Amino acid sequence: MMKLQKKHQRLLQQGGSVLLEGLIAICIFSFGMLGLVAYQSNMVAQSTQTSYRLNASMLVNSLLGAADADAANYSCYTYPSQPVAGANCAVGTAYVTNWVTAVKKMPGAESTAPTAALDANGNLKVTVSWKLPSEKNSAPIHQLVSIAHPAGS
Repeated sequence: MMKLQKKHQRLLQQGGSVLLEGLIAICIFSFGMLGLVAYQSNMVAQSTQTSYRLNASMLVNSLLGAADADAANYSCYTYPSQPVAGANCAVGTAYVTNWVTAVKKMPGAESTAPTAALDANGNLKVTVSWKLPSEKNSAPIHQLVSIAHPAGS
């Protein structure tokens, strides 16, 4: 009878331990889920940033490709315009005008103008800048800079 009473007392002392273990398990699970949600939101932000970078890269490459296709008039593909004397810039100027319009349609790029300039070596340096919509005004702008030498020279 004494053993039964001691066993009953031990069970009373342990009352609620299963409930406590359950609450701890729920708490650990909740922190895990919060971490998963934070990870997922970070991945979405990175995907958005990658999309902007890819868009800027395609725009820069399109200008460099057009300039390479018209290598004789390479200087016509600058913005602001700085053509070399004797260059036939009708096609190049029209292309650059459309290109600048496309760059400025890129979200976050309307506040900074793109540039395409010839350096002292005759290389075309193209810069596209943008800012993500979710970034504060004080955040630094993102830039993609590409430098290319004219084809065939």
